[in-house]
Amino acid sequence: MNVITKVCKQCGEEKLLSEMEKCKKSKDGTRKTCMVCKRKRYFKSRSNNVERQKQNQRKSHLMNRYKITLEEYDAMVIKQDNKCGICGREGNSHSNTRHLDVDHCHDTGLIRGLLCNRCNQSMGKVKDNPELLMLMYKWLTQGGYDGLETH
Repeated sequence: MNVITKVCKQCGEEKLLSEMEKCKKSKDGTRKTCMVCKRKRYFKSRSNNVERQKQNQRKSHLMNRYKITLEEYDAMVIKQDNKCGICGREGNSHSNTRHLDVDHCHDTGLIRGLLCNRCNQSMGKVKDNPELLMLMYKWLTQGGYDGLETH
């Protein structure tokens, strides 16, 4: 049995190819560093640049999930005066790290605006269904089960 190994340029240890960092472009499918060294490098970089790391994660999230840039998100925050589009609560009012959520139509992907987490979750729980929201409104304004006519 022919076992193929490679020496990691970082730690100098001979490793199996399966223990090396992956790379589709190289002939053997691996980079010159092992996965252990890659992890060390990643966590060292991450601990040195926590704020930059958070910013990059936020940019990636906005682009991957909503197809918008951080600059476009910031423009929406300014346009909405950093307030929830439904209840008017200010962004970051209940947490230093919580941003306003991007509200979008799950069918079309169209962005409607920014909402606080509470309003955004409420929209999600009713599945963006206006009829269900109207029934909830009727329930609240007419006193619940005893106040509604039965069908």
